[in-house]
Amino acid sequence: AREVVKWNDECLKRYQEVADKYPEFTHVNLARYGLAMAHYRKGDLDKARERLESIPVADRNGDLATVSYQLADVLIRQAPARADDALAAGKLQEQLRGAAELLEAFVGAQANGPYTADALLKLGHCQQLLAAALAEPPEQAKALAGARSAYEQVLQRFGKSAAAPQAHFERAKVLAQQKDVNGAINELRRFTQDPLKKAPVAPMALLHLATLLRGQNKPAEAAEVLAQCRKEHEGDLM
Repeated sequence: AREVVKWNDECLKRYQEVADKYPEFTHVNLARYGLAMAHYRKGDLDKARERLESIPVADRNGDLATVSYQLADVLIRQAPARADDALAAGKLQEQLRGAAELLEAFVGAQANGPYTADALLKLGHCQQLLAAALAEPPEQAKALAGARSAYEQVLQRFGKSAAAPQAHFERAKVLAQQKDVNGAINELRRFTQDPLKKAPVAPMALLHLATLLRGQNKPAEAAEVLAQCRKEHEGDLM
């Protein structure tokens, strides 16, 4: 861990020197990106965001295509956890919409890139959070539809990727939010069978399934799901 900190600080030093001394250098934006990611690794999201935003939108392609993806990630992490007043709600909605726009731009430019599936997961997550923050039912419905679309794109285009189990789980949660509880239950039942029963997210999916079954006045079935979940996963979870 000390070595990681040491060399990350060395990255900061060297990239900062390039950015300060050679602002007209052809690849100065690569240095700014490296600087942003070094700050990100230190947990200094404000500085990471500042450096990422200093890279012009027109230059966010090629080796810098992930700038929009990383900037969206920072915005999501910085979004207020709670919106207890109008100011906090406004800030939350602004950051989530900004992150969603960045992710949509990234997915549009990197249709099959190594980060595209995760970008779609993050896009769906943004839309779910936005739906929870919005007051008007039509706006909530639009955000949930956007979230569902993002997760379905993961399943259609990256069905064998590591992101697919999470997309199944999140899609089920969106279905429940859209009042399609039976559809959500059917989706979550996939986690009782191969290959999804071996996914890292399977225990959470089964817990969610049991919760929905209990809400449908099926406590015995919910208990059976939880018992099977414990049998399959408790050893690994311990």
